[in-house]
Amino acid sequence: MTETPRAKAITTNALNGAIALPFLYWGNLILNTLLNPGYSQMRQQVSELGMRGATYPWVFNAGILVMGIALLVGTLGYYNALRRLGVGVTLSWLVTVVLGLFAVATLMAGVFPLPNPLHGGKYLGLVIVSGPILLVTALWRQPGATKLNAFLIITTILSVAILAIRLGAGDLVSRANLGLFQRLDAFVGLLWIGVTAY
Repeated sequence: MTETPRAKAITTNALNGAIALPFLYWGNLILNTLLNPGYSQMRQQVSELGMRGATYPWVFNAGILVMGIALLVGTLGYYNALRRLGVGVTLSWLVTVVLGLFAVATLMAGVFPLPNPLHGGKYLGLVIVSGPILLVTALWRQPGATKLNAFLIITTILSVAILAIRLGAGDLVSRANLGLFQRLDAFVGLLWIGVTAY
């Protein structure tokens, strides 16, 4: 599938939203950590920075909304880029839908701060674990994608392992390290989005 220069520019600009995602996340976390003295990266969940009682919860929640919008825009870029690479409509849509659902979950995290049960779309955000392996499937026959596919396979293994640990496997998560495992999950889960969009 070929793109006009204008369509290619739209795709590139849309992908920039996805490329920015890890930077937006860590920037928002660092800024709000500085605004909340005594906040513990090891023990506390990231979303606690957006709860009532945080110093400026609206700053954190606004940052989360920006992330959700950036990724939502980025999904258009992903779809167009995959189609341009000759990936079938079904696989292109599956990758796009997974990213889109994660974007919606992110937006819901900003709109419904903890302890609201709708925060993060409840379990909707977990769909992102399937993203890397879907992308491997989409890019498997692409020339020059060997290293990227290896990265995505490793990402899938790490994502599933971290999710299993966070859900209780091995009884490794405690109140003392809950925040650490959440940040590991975010690092692995957001890095592949930025890298593959790039």
